[in-house]
Amino acid sequence: MRTPMPDTHTDPEPTPSPPDSSAQQPAEPSATTPAEPPPPEDRESSLQFWVVFAGLVVALVLFNLRGDPASSRPSVMQPGAVVDAPITLITADRADLACAMEGDVGGYACAFAAPGVVRTSQTAADRVLAPYMTTQGQLFLVAGLFEQPAVEERFRKEPPEGKKREELRRFTAQCKLRLLSEIEVRMRWAPQAPWGEPSRAWASVPVSCRVSSL
Repeated sequence: MRTPMPDTHTDPEPTPSPPDSSAQQPAEPSATTPAEPPPPEDRESSLQFWVVFAGLVVALVLFNLRGDPASSRPSVMQPGAVVDAPITLITADRADLACAMEGDVGGYACAFAAPGVVRTSQTAADRVLAPYMTTQGQLFLVAGLFEQPAVEERFRKEPPEGKKREELRRFTAQCKLRLLSEIEVRMRWAPQAPWGEPSRAWASVPVSCRVSSL
């Protein structure tokens, strides 16, 4: 009897496959185009925008600090209201400026009843109305302005006698005026000047005044 021979056949070892080159090679970085700087025109436009913006901010701040001249006036001009009135003057205005109106306003009256017609009834100096302009160009009829102590003192320091109007130094009376009523008058701005046409203006009484030079 034959003894079976051992099976010496072995399967061939598998041949290793070559490495996948695509898996081992690192991915190449994608090429990126560097960002280009903005053109000079864009940079200049941006700079101009910020310069203009900064200028507007500064202007707004200065405007708020300065304030609006009209803000010193009351929102409603009415009898009894007290307003700030920086009145521009020379000492000759005491005799040169005048108004004309029949009747009176609460005991306050113009020096003339009509153009060229002096009022016959006696009116105290502190109750005589006369026209004056503020530094902002607003017209008021003010009673006895030169009777105010600060304005009278300024008058004594520079008497107008013997001087031309243009030789006198202009000053400002910073006054608070209490409004009486808005009336229609005719005004004269110099002794030999013609009387103007009827105009409306607020009659007022000074509450206080202080003098400052221009």
